Order: sequence, then structure tokens, then C-alpha cells
Amino acid sequence: MTPELLAPGGSFDAGIAAIRCGADAVYAGLDRFSARAAAKNLTITEFRRLIAFAKKLGRKVYLTVNTILTDKETDEALDQIFILQASGLDAVIVQDTGLAFALKQAFPNLRLHASTQLAAHNADGLAVLAAAGFSRAVLAREMTFEEIRIAMQSSPAIETEIFIHGALCYSVSGLCLASGMMLSRSANRGECAQLCRSWWDHPGGPRWLFSMSDLNLSGRLSLIQDAGITAVKIEGRMKSHVYVSAAVCFYRKLLDEGISDAALQRELDTAFSRRYTTGFFDTRKPDDLLRNEYPEHRGVRAGIVKHTGQSKIYFTTEINIERYDGLLFFAPAPGKPGGIDTVGFSVQDISLADGRSVYQAAAGSHISIACPKSVPAAGTELRLVSRTRHDMKLPAEDWLPDNKQTIPIEIIISDLTFICRTAAPEWSFCKEWEISLAEARSPADITLIIKQEFEKSGESILCCTVNAVHINSSFKKIFLNKTILKNIRREWYTMLEKYLRDTLIGSLFTPITACNSAHPDTQPQLSQKLHDFIACRKNLSPAAGTGIPAHPFAFTRALQNPETLARCEDVVFIPLPPAFVPREYEETLKNCLSGIKNFRVAIGVNNIGHWQLLHRLTAPDVYPFLDFFSYCANRFMPKWHTQFSNRILFGYQWLERGTDEIQAPFPIIPVGKKFSPPLFYSRACVRGAAGKGGCSSCPGYFSEQISMHGKMYNIITVDCISMLFV
Repeated sequence: MTPELLAPGGSFDAGIAAIRCGADAVYAGLDRFSARAAAKNLTITEFRRLIAFAKKLGRKVYLTVNTILTDKETDEALDQIFILQASGLDAVIVQDTGLAFALKQAFPNLRLHASTQLAAHNADGLAVLAAAGFSRAVLAREMTFEEIRIAMQSSPAIETEIFIHGALCYSVSGLCLASGMMLSRSANRGECAQLCRSWWDHPGGPRWLFSMSDLNLSGRLSLIQDAGITAVKIEGRMKSHVYVSAAVCFYRKLLDEGISDAALQRELDTAFSRRYTTGFFDTRKPDDLLRNEYPEHRGVRAGIVKHTGQSKIYFTTEINIERYDGLLFFAPAPGKPGGIDTVGFSVQDISLADGRSVYQAAAGSHISIACPKSVPAAGTELRLVSRTRHDMKLPAEDWLPDNKQTIPIEIIISDLTFICRTAAPEWSFCKEWEISLAEARSPADITLIIKQEFEKSGESILCCTVNAVHINSSFKKIFLNKTILKNIRREWYTMLEKYLRDTLIGSLFTPITACNSAHPDTQPQLSQKLHDFIACRKNLSPAAGTGIPAHPFAFTRALQNPETLARCEDVVFIPLPPAFVPREYEETLKNCLSGIKNFRVAIGVNNIGHWQLLHRLTAPDVYPFLDFFSYCANRFMPKWHTQFSNRILFGYQWLERGTDEIQAPFPIIPVGKKFSPPLFYSRACVRGAAGKGGCSSCPGYFSEQISMHGKMYNIITVDCISMLFV
């Protein structure tokens, strides 16, 4: 099966380019609520035009709303989605489970795709998403192929999508708090400052400690196709339409013809590239993930400087070079990160060895070009980082009308009334106007006139088709003033659109009132002492083990030593690690629970898949609570979680941003100022990258101090999970 090729549309130009080059679908965001807030993104009008363009060619468009939303923002997002679903939107990619709950209520037929920000990484996560009405899950990029295959076999009811090309985050997506906690630029708001690409001071010497290679699974596509994965995704909503075009062309040919075209690969690398890796696809412990080298775009090698002179650089081209192409070289710069400085410049002229000036030089040519201000030394590598590109010609606006939702209507006319009513069984709306018909002086087809007038939908998201016009008049030839008819049509469209909006999403704007659980006999109550205890999330962390500082989660070591688990009154707290625990973790958890006597157990939910795990636990006095990685940020989130349990003890408020009081069936509590959450939560171990040896010499945990700009941080690795703390 050939998977769907899904490409980024970080701008209108990029979205059009993706479709033109053969993408089966495009994912794009609006100017708000997108995980790439710094991308150009699309206006509502551009998005509707992109949908129209895609529909003409049989392609699909997905809206990304993959951020955490407050109450007010959820209402705004619903308004935007109401407009786009009427225009033919194919699916919404969602991180916020509260928004997912609201969308299923408002638009039950609109497909929901779970963003990779939801960190679905096993069969449990897929099962929960399928039960909650998601059609597709974008899997965590840290999964191995074997883990993907097992998860798919266990949860065949939901489609799967994986990334095959582009940038990798150091932290598991959705579990990175570094940018939000350090700079108030939350990755969960699309404002990531990419601190994993920063220069860190390390005991072994300063380095790019957390910088990841770029993913390239072009060599694994046959495995992906044979496995039945639904869609393969190219990362890059921050990148240009040139990059999108190159990436789609390369992977389209690879998918359709099985040919890895070297020329197309070079064009792709010229548009944007770092070092490549297959990530975790082949193994849980890859050795080429972390790169202590320049972390930005490095392009492709263009040649080596032979010598310089008379304001010229002389070298032999290894690829075709054109005038106005962009070149880059690395110059020594003691004191700067990596001891280098990047010098980029545009090729303004090209001279061959015989002195002739040319526009283009073929690979293997001996050429000279004008020097930039900083002259590279002989032996310096020159790299091509951009190609000359003309502006892409976009489709004419009149060829891209808005895609609109069609509503059939009927019209009934008498001498004194004009009535419009919907003719579709799912809608029931009717409006009446007072009019005054007159005898027409000349014959005219009033039915045709009315039909033509009501097909003029203007800026409305709807388009009405008149199924029938019923006339009951005392006049043989009817005259109806065109201005009156036009005003009726305008009012009808305005009122019909408001009716549909109110019918679909209006009730969702009514705040959910605080209430008791649907099963008050099973809902535990919090004493004041217990409430005060959990009001500081730090109190729930297991006690520090030998040789390793305290951290917020009950990993295997804590479960094997239950006395290290936090306790208050008759409650023991087990905050579950959010992702990628060892295979034996569940069995260790069950053994731990069987040994806890005369206590209730509060288990912290930090991942959607934890609900499936909790359903398999048979201990009678287990009560879940929504831990800080559940991101309680709006009134719909608690409702989403209560689909899976009516015994939720409490929930922690979204810790990156203060929110209004959230009304829920259980207490929503701030995490407390003393709590230090993990800034990164990663499957990529820095121990080997930091020169501390491989897995064979690892004692099962690792701790080390690093710094940036004089501020100290602590790396902790437990159960092959690396975390960073202030």
C-alpha cells in the first residue's frame, strides 16, 4: 500500500507548491493556535482558497491546531473551524484534548488527527485515541519500527502517520517545557526558542549538547509501505516553498517509482539540511542522533577553495553553480560557539579559467567568484545553501473560489409574504418577510430570477441552491423589486450562517458548571490536609535514590522501593513517567500495588495511554489524578478525561501559563511555585554524547551538572530517559 504523502504548508505559497509537486495532503495552520507560531501561516481566506485548489486536484487539507488552548481561545478556535469545515476541511490535527472533546460534540463527522504533541507512543495510546473518536494518530518520532508495528497490530481501528523527513526535537514532542519555563515562550504555544540547538557549558568542554540530526527515512520507505502505515509526513512549516517543492518531488518519485533520485536529493539538501539520521527507527539506542556541530542549515558541498587573490575565490565546482546562488563557509572565530563563524554571501559573478564571464558553471568547472568581506583561507569548504529561484506564479483568484457548504432551500411566495426554509433533513430553519407583489408589465421568469439571485452567496461560507419556488399569487405575471429581493437574500445568508453556528457550536460556549461526579459514591473527597499537601507538586515526587537527585516520576527504581513513594494520610502517590518506560514496567507496577496495604493509591496520568494501563490494574483503591503533563487549561479538558474514569481525584493546572479558574467535576490545583518540572524529557541519552561511555558501562542512572549563561542545570538519566532540571 502506498501511504499518503503529507507535506507542510507553512505559508500559502508552500501549500500550493506541495500540491503542485504531488503531495496527497497538506497540513497548515492559521495565524493563531498553531505549533509553528513563527511561520507565516495562512489567513482564513488563504486557507479556503487552498482547500479549493486541493479539491480541484483531488487532494486534502488538514488544519493544525496543535497547541494548548485556554477557555477563550477554545471558543475562538471553534469559530475558525466552523468556517473551514463549511469550506470542505478534511481534518483537524489536535494536541488539546479539550478542543478534541468540543470538536466531537460540534462536528461529529469531522475527522480528528492526534498531533505528535500528544506523545502517542504505544498500543495503549492508540487504543485511547480510537475510543475518544480520533481517526488518526501522528506517532511519536522516538518509536522504533518494531514498536510501531506492534502498536498498529494491537490497535487496527485507528490510522497511523509517521514523520519521514525533517528536524527532530531533543525532547519527546509535547513533553518539552524548556522554552516555556526558561523564556516564557512555550513550545505548547508554538513559540519554541529551540534551546536544544543552544551552546551549553559542559564538564567535558562546551558543546552543542542536545542538538539532533535531521530525520531521513528515505531508505526505509519499502518497510513503511509493507507495514501498512497510513501516511508519511515531511516536517517543515518554518521552511520555504522551495524546500517544500524539493522534498515533495523527492519523496513522490521515491514512493511512486522506488527511485532515490540523487539530483532531487541534492536540491532538497540545498534548500535545507543538517546531518541525517534514521532516528530511532532501527534501534532504541542510535549513535548518530546528537551532533556537536553547527546546528543550522549547512547545504551541500560546492567545492574547496584553492587560493584567493585580487578579491577573487578560486575553486573547482563539485556541483552546478549559478549567479545569485547562496554560498556559505565556516571561518575560525575563537570564543564563539564551536569556534566558528558562518559567512554567507550571494554569487554575483562567475568567471571561467579562460576569463569568460558566465551565468552558470557546470560541475567540474575551474571558476573564480568575487570574495565576500571575509576571505576564506585555502582549503576552506564552500557550501551551497540556496538556489536562484523566481517567484512562483500562483493560481488566479478567480480560478480559486472559496469552497462552500451547499445548503438546499425552498422558497414560498404569496402576494404579501416571502418565505425561505431549508430543505435538508439535518437543518430546520425558516424565515419570513413581508412583501408586496405587483402585476408585471412584461413577462419574466420569476422562478429563474429568484434562483439566480440566491446563488450569489458573496462572502458567506454557505451557498444555497433553490430546489423549488412555490408561488401562490393573485397576479398572473409577478413583479418583485430586485432591491428587495437582494436585501432578502443578504439577510437570509447572514441569519442562516448564524443559525448553523449556534446549532453546531453555540451550546459549547456555555461554561460547564462545577459539579459532583456522576458517581459520587466512588468519588473520593480531599481533606484539607491532603489538599494542602498536593498543592505543592514537589511533595508528590518519590524520594531521591542513592546517587541520583529527586525527580517527579515513579520510575522502576521507585516502584521496587515503595517506601520512597510520597504519602499523605492514607494515600500513596505514584506519578507515572509520561513515555517510553521499560517493557517490565507494568509488571513492576502491579507488584508494587500488591504490596501496598491499607492505603489508597493515587496514580498520576501524564500520557493519554495511561488510561488504558489503569484499566488493566485490578487494585480496588486506585484513583487517578491528572498530573502536570496532562495540561489542564480549559473547561473541556476535564470532560475529555472523565470519559475514561469517574474516580479522578484532582488535576493540576497547566503550569506554563496562568489560566482562569477551570470549572470541573474535581479540583484543579496549581502545581506550586517550588516545583521544578523536567525541561526536557527525552529518549536520546546524552551520556554517550558527553563522553561518559556507552550502555554497557551505564549503572542504570546518570546525573551531571551543566550550565548556560552562568545558570546551572542538572541532567538526570533514569531507565534510559534523559531529563533536564533547573
